[in-house]
Amino acid sequence: MNFSAQSAGSDRWRLYTGKALILSPHVIRKIMRISLCTVILLTASINLLSAFAVKGQSADNVNIVIGFKNEPLESVIKKIELVTPFRFVYRSEDVKTMPNVDLSSAQRTVGQTLDLIFNNTPYSYKQLNNSIMIVKKPLMKTGSQVETPMPVRHFLKVYVTDVDGELLAFANVTVKGSARGTFQANQDGYVYVPSISDKDVLMVSFVGYITQEVTVGSQETIHIKMLRDVSGMLKEVAIISNGYQTIPQERSAGAFSAVTAKDLEKVPVPNIIQRLEGMVPGLQVAITAGDRTFDYNNTQQALNGNTRTIGANDYNMTIRGNSTLSAESFPLIVIDGAVSNLDLSAINPNDIDNVTFLKDAAAASIWGIRAANGVIVITTKKGINSAVPKISFSSNFSLSEKPDLAYLKTMTSAQELNYEKELVVRGFATDATNASYAYAAVNVRSQGTLLAQQLVAGTITQAQYDAQAAQLSAIDNRSQISKYLLQSAQSQQYNLSVSGGNDLSNYYYSASYSKELPNAIGNSASRLTLNLSHNWKLLKVADLSVNVKGSFFKYINDGISLSSLYTPSQGTLMPYSLLKDANGNNLAYDYIVPSSYTATLSASRPNWQYSPLNELNNNDNTQKDNDYTATLNLRVPLFKGLTASGLYATERTFSATRVFYNPDSYYFRNFINYYTAPAASTNSIGISNGGILNLVNTSNDNYTVRGQLDYSRTFAEVHQITALAGTEIRETQASQGLETLYGYNLSSGLSTGVNAGATSATNVGYATIAGFNSNLPSPTSQGDKTRRYLSYYGNAAYTYKGKYVLTGSVRYDDYNNFGLDRQYRATPAWSGGLKWNLSDEQFMKPLTWVNHLDIRATYGINGNISTTVYPFTYISIGTDGTTGLPNSSIIFIANPQLKWEKTYVTNLATDFSLLNNRLNGSVDFYKKDGQDILASFAVNNTYTGNINNGIVVENSSHLTGKGVDVGLNGIAYTNKNWRWSIGGVFSYNTNTLEDDRYTKQYTSSAFATTSYYANPVSIAYLSGYPTDKILVFRNAGLDANGLTQVYAEDGSIIKSTTAAIPTLGTLKYAGRRIAPYYGSWNTSVRFKDFTFYALATYQFGNVFLKPSIGSYTTSNYAVKYDLSADIAKRWQNPGDEASTNVPGLNGTATAINTSLVRYQYSDINVLKGDYIRLRELSLSYQLPTVLINKIKIKAANVNFAVRNLGLLWTANKQGYDPDFVNTLDRAYSLPAARSYILSLNVNL
Repeated sequence: MNFSAQSAGSDRWRLYTGKALILSPHVIRKIMRISLCTVILLTASINLLSAFAVKGQSADNVNIVIGFKNEPLESVIKKIELVTPFRFVYRSEDVKTMPNVDLSSAQRTVGQTLDLIFNNTPYSYKQLNNSIMIVKKPLMKTGSQVETPMPVRHFLKVYVTDVDGELLAFANVTVKGSARGTFQANQDGYVYVPSISDKDVLMVSFVGYITQEVTVGSQETIHIKMLRDVSGMLKEVAIISNGYQTIPQERSAGAFSAVTAKDLEKVPVPNIIQRLEGMVPGLQVAITAGDRTFDYNNTQQALNGNTRTIGANDYNMTIRGNSTLSAESFPLIVIDGAVSNLDLSAINPNDIDNVTFLKDAAAASIWGIRAANGVIVITTKKGINSAVPKISFSSNFSLSEKPDLAYLKTMTSAQELNYEKELVVRGFATDATNASYAYAAVNVRSQGTLLAQQLVAGTITQAQYDAQAAQLSAIDNRSQISKYLLQSAQSQQYNLSVSGGNDLSNYYYSASYSKELPNAIGNSASRLTLNLSHNWKLLKVADLSVNVKGSFFKYINDGISLSSLYTPSQGTLMPYSLLKDANGNNLAYDYIVPSSYTATLSASRPNWQYSPLNELNNNDNTQKDNDYTATLNLRVPLFKGLTASGLYATERTFSATRVFYNPDSYYFRNFINYYTAPAASTNSIGISNGGILNLVNTSNDNYTVRGQLDYSRTFAEVHQITALAGTEIRETQASQGLETLYGYNLSSGLSTGVNAGATSATNVGYATIAGFNSNLPSPTSQGDKTRRYLSYYGNAAYTYKGKYVLTGSVRYDDYNNFGLDRQYRATPAWSGGLKWNLSDEQFMKPLTWVNHLDIRATYGINGNISTTVYPFTYISIGTDGTTGLPNSSIIFIANPQLKWEKTYVTNLATDFSLLNNRLNGSVDFYKKDGQDILASFAVNNTYTGNINNGIVVENSSHLTGKGVDVGLNGIAYTNKNWRWSIGGVFSYNTNTLEDDRYTKQYTSSAFATTSYYANPVSIAYLSGYPTDKILVFRNAGLDANGLTQVYAEDGSIIKSTTAAIPTLGTLKYAGRRIAPYYGSWNTSVRFKDFTFYALATYQFGNVFLKPSIGSYTTSNYAVKYDLSADIAKRWQNPGDEASTNVPGLNGTATAINTSLVRYQYSDINVLKGDYIRLRELSLSYQLPTVLINKIKIKAANVNFAVRNLGLLWTANKQGYDPDFVNTLDRAYSLPAARSYILSLNVNL
């Protein structure tokens, strides 16, 4: 079988003339408003215009000039495909029986041409949208043929689909042994056979599928499930989109990967990020969100930061590794042809038709800006012309197991008490004086520490201490934390869509609602998405597309995070500290100041203790995000293959965060207590009622206007040229305002007026408990950022005989926040590529097992920017704290030579289909050479003075990379009832920083006698190593005092009492933090109506540092209780150095802290990050059509999936999940617990 494809109107030219960078903001905004009004007016006029339109794009409306001289039909079909938007579906053995075609060259419609070709043959054609199927003509009953009379029914309803439930329009149905002819299914796969008998046998056939025979029996409706004919399997030519045009992949030399809607359906979660994991070679998806999908730890867009800050702690995506040091690192997101600044969680996965990944220069250079990180092009679903309305409904419900707190390896109560006792004995946690707030604020001590202090002071006996310690040791508060602060995560999603169309237009409308309850009690998130897409044929020639989307989030963040409980501080929740007492009362503990101090203050003050459960009840933190997008695309043919198009897109986001601290909340009580003088009974601000209201209002506006010309034409029947050229202007406006209202009353809306900052030399703030006056921060602030981009671009491809492809693209970008001189501000990006379809060569024909084989090569430049650096002087304006007068300071000096980063990319690849298309795959080898990479270095202080410590960001570094991407999929076995398919991806990527200044900086004589190397983390980058390198000390065990020793470069031992480590060679390269080898494996097994699916992911070659002790308490005025289980293994007595490598508390504070750092970053704590993870198992069942048709349902299936089943194998045996290795103070998420998902999908 053969199947070739070219999308209708595949190539788009968009033209816009104008220079945004020389227009004033007022003019630009005016243009945007006029364009928006134009969208509204055009949309309102569609119905009037459609009234004058004629039949949509069909074979009878498309004119071609073509002729053939004794050519095989298969060659004729390919030539028609080259000059039209149609693709043909046919059976190879059928077209081979057809005689060669002779047809004089003339202008005809495609329909007229096909009528002449198939005249006086047993074949005809059927058109469905842009697909043309070659089918056998229905048999005609002759007068001599007489049927044997038998009892008949009025009619039989037959529904024809493939085994996966996809309808097969225009399938042929005949009654075996009958002369009644052929009945053909309609576009919905239904056919009605009249005058049918129970004993009749139906013969059902469809191009590319095995003909089936089915006895009618007593059934009134029969669902025929067709099985693909593997011996002549269809060759599908994928259609790919680069955001500007859609083209057949066989005509592209670039590195593309596409994920279809059917692929995305395999993972039933509300966020596309999880659905993309393991599907694309070269795409590395890191999911660290635990049980959450779109309810991220951080949902607030930062004004001062790179484009993506939402969800930065929850997931990350890279295409072919890292290409920068400090600029944009996330791939560029393009939705329906326009750059998007939205987080991917704003998109309903059920609305996505396909996702294309642009990975090399030829694929991505047309986007220029930020294309160095790759481009993710998302195309949403559209309606189908001449189709009856299709209604689809789906629902997912997910329930997860509770997270396992034991994963956070903490000390038991007994071990913690032992540690606290040692702190007291060694004088690191004695009872400080409460003479003033300054002392009291560092004198909070835990129950175990107070008990040890009493023992040392002699106020209790050893027996009394042992008795009370035994009671505390029996407590494990993790059961209460799990019960009162954690829950089983849940999520639910409901999707509804309606699509269809007529000859003049098509539409796709959808709505989706999702709700998520993560594992933190008190947190929740909901999302509503709306999608309205409509396409019209105007005045016979023009195409107009309008798409409007909306996504609406509501986040409630009232939960208590684990990091707030476990972060080392004097108020850390100890393992013996319960949340409730035996009577069910919430327990509270000293947090900022001890009770012994508050007892000396006025009794009218608010209570100063902290209770996690009380805070859970008092928290009132809500965020609402509204995202709106609208895209208008008008496409008008001009003449002979030349088409003009214009695009306008707008994207607007409004985010409102509201945090209210009521009078019972700890935040409010602490605030009031602080702004109350020691001897006072009322606060100095004058707040008498109400609470504190914090408001954050953020908006992001993103506008795109584009004009484009497309050209596509074939000459002499063998030369095809496809090209586009255009210009684009884009502007983003980010705004964020903060406001604080003190004494805010929810009922009246009134608040207390305050003075912010020093208003005069005599008015310098409010009295505080610390004994001095303090200013309140400004209750309001506002920040705004505007970025403008102007681009000119072009793309061209030449194809000869469908076998040889030459491509090229160029883009010229200008950005207002780079270089003051245009030579720095604007830069070109370009690419070139070659492709050879070897399988079309005559010498390959004997290799019948090779269905397709091509070789492609590309080379070009992609660009990247940083949105956090500017060419002009960055000045901060404020108020002097003493005089109250305005003042200013320079944050960054001017840098007029800032320019784009450039990445040169070379790609060599092959694509293949073997064994009757049962085995398909691709292999890509690539190399990246990054130049003008932004880097931070100190410069001569005569230029910078003390501004930013003399550090300047400049385009000066060099970063190289290389890798391999492999994708394979195949059919292992198939028959009528069974189908087993297997697929997988493998990727390798590494990078190397090539900048000797980093090495010189760390080896200069200036550092020879310093403690610069005291912490390897301080060495951010090093020439000759990957950007994600991990450097560690070579551990030499503990000395007799229990302090860490490390090996020097010459092999000698350096003790912790020696602070300076003078040479870089003392450190050891441990490996990479990010896995260089990664990929996935999946398999699908179908048996009749049941389908089993499994997905496993893997990574190899990386390492991580085992989470260990964050800090030791070595000062009575800086007590921090770290709960790490490693502390229990510490050195405590002489001789312990023979059995442990964990340093102890014996020595000076400096030596102990130095010892701990050298242990933390020691090679003995380096663990391998290799693993194989079983991500998902699912089983789906397609309900019998004969049953569901009775209730007017065309198709339905149910699916049960289990996700996050755990690690099948891991190289480290200490129980760590390499994706979740944060220390206790960064315990944002626990490893995702096993979740169970039930899904229902219905088509009406």
